Amino acid sequence: MTEKRHRILRPVSALLERLFVDRQIILRSEGHTRYFLLPRRTQMISVAVLMGLVGYVVVATVGYVEKSRIMMSKDESVERSQLAYRNLLDQVANYRESIVTITKDLSEKQAFLRQLFEQNESLKQNLNTAESQLKQTETERKQIVEGRMAMRDQMMALENEVKNMNSQNVGLEKHMASMRGKLSDAEAAAANLDQTRSQQAAMILDLRKRLALEQTRTERMDFEMASMRQDLQKAMSDRGEIVGEKETLHTSIEQLERQIAEMKIAHHEALRRFAEWTLERIAFAEDLIAKTGVPVFDMLPGPPPPPPPPRELAKGPQGGPFVPYREESGIAATRGESLSRAGLRAVSLEHLEASIEAQMDRWEHVQNILVAIPFAAPMTEYALSSGFGPRSDPFSRRPARHEGLDFTAPYKSDILVTAPGIVRHAGWRSQYGRLVEVDHGNGLSTRYAHLAKVTVKVGEKVEFGDVIGLLGSSGRSTGPHLHYEILVNGRPYDPLKFIKAGQHVLKSQ
Repeated sequence: MTEKRHRILRPVSALLERLFVDRQIILRSEGHTRYFLLPRRTQMISVAVLMGLVGYVVVATVGYVEKSRIMMSKDESVERSQLAYRNLLDQVANYRESIVTITKDLSEKQAFLRQLFEQNESLKQNLNTAESQLKQTETERKQIVEGRMAMRDQMMALENEVKNMNSQNVGLEKHMASMRGKLSDAEAAAANLDQTRSQQAAMILDLRKRLALEQTRTERMDFEMASMRQDLQKAMSDRGEIVGEKETLHTSIEQLERQIAEMKIAHHEALRRFAEWTLERIAFAEDLIAKTGVPVFDMLPGPPPPPPPPRELAKGPQGGPFVPYREESGIAATRGESLSRAGLRAVSLEHLEASIEAQMDRWEHVQNILVAIPFAAPMTEYALSSGFGPRSDPFSRRPARHEGLDFTAPYKSDILVTAPGIVRHAGWRSQYGRLVEVDHGNGLSTRYAHLAKVTVKVGEKVEFGDVIGLLGSSGRSTGPHLHYEILVNGRPYDPLKFIKAGQHVLKSQ
């Protein structure tokens, strides 16, 4: 037995001797060396303690998990029992309510049965009274039958008397008929007499009215003849005076004609001056519109002014969607003809009034368009980092076409709307980043791209100078700046021309 134990323990002891060898720990610090010896027994004890701790932790963890599982199952059973108890309470409450309703129904049915019993008693009493009344009515019925027999005998006697009376009435009716015929004849004769009397009275009244009218007519004619004689005598006496007054009236008429001619000349001169003023205002507005290069105004009169000199560009961030460069053909301006100042002097009054009316309609149309044109810059203080037209793309360095202006300014500077309008887009749009697009009417719209924040909503009405966002660097951008576009019927135009035209207006004022 001991030999078997030795055989089993030998490999174990050999394994332990190989694993647990005497070890030394050497520590060096500040030139000093220290040695620590870890014998085999110490290592074995520490490993045994460590394994014991690990085993204790494993056992404790398993026990904790098992106890938690048991507690969870107990909690679930408690919850199930509580739920069952609540269900029982609900059922008991329902039973109580059903019992209450049943008792109410029983009491109501009992009261109803009592009412039926009382009604049955009253019906019995009514039947007794009805039987007694029937007995009385039988005796009364016999009396009524006897009375009817007596009445029948009396009716027979009355019928005989009526027959005798009818024979007498026939003779009287014949006599009355003859008397009625005579009376009707007398009444007809009296009616004829009354009708002839009324006709004669009407004729007499008509004759009297005619006689009175003739008398008034003769009196009026006598009065008119007398007045006519007096007027004739007065006219003969005033004839000499009228001849003298005729000459004075002729001279006054000539004076009035001269005054009317002078007033016509003054009116013509005033209309001419007003027409010249209108032409000057229209020419100024047309020159201002021509500075923007928008082709919708090429039909307006007047030669187009020369384009403004390009503004010097500052170095700064750039951006905007990539658009390949392409050559643009110039748009020929076809101008109409209008009256010059020399022509206004020679034109007639009717043509001048028609020309003024046409010029006023044209001026009103031009004013409506001027209100919608964005002449201002979208920022108060700025520098231009990229102009409109061909340029080198800031990302790919390939030839590209820039369809707007890039304005540099401090980050989150206020962006102002350049003309009144309605917001059509406010949010993210691919390479533009955060974009605000405003519709100004007449096909004009403006875009404000790469914003850090949008402060307006779609459909909102904005006025000139309202803040619509803050400068940023969202979208396809190399740094904080504003990409500003002006579009006419969806086609981009140089915003710098619009800003130059607005500056020209301020200088002229």
